[in-house]
Amino acid sequence: MKFFIIDDSPVTREIIIKEISKKRSSNPDDSFTEANDGMEALTIIKSSIDIDIILCDWNMPNMNGIDFVKVLRKLDKYKETKLLMVTTESDRKNVLMAIAAGVNDYITKPIDGDKIWLKIKNFFPEA
Repeated sequence: MKFFIIDDSPVTREIIIKEISKKRSSNPDDSFTEANDGMEALTIIKSSIDIDIILCDWNMPNMNGIDFVKVLRKLDKYKETKLLMVTTESDRKNVLMAIAAGVNDYITKPIDGDKIWLKIKNFFPEA
């Protein structure tokens, strides 16, 4: 699978990658692309990379996760790409805002590898 992890914390990105890799037994076909914020993510996406799933934080500098999702969903190639918001924002109104913007599912930090994996399995039962 091709994962795109967008978070301004390198430690958080590392944890997410480690947790997914454990569940996938370090599948050699897996790839992980990383970005520090929504702006950097869009620059990477404009190179037209293949992505199966995006795991994106909300609170980031330059371009937050919600603004990133809104722009992403306007791009034909990425309209249907699975997107999991991984954030500290737990207020119901924020969850609804994220879903309205185009997020497929939502999980709150702290990072829980089992919860992330369950969400991924919901998107990709064969994973």
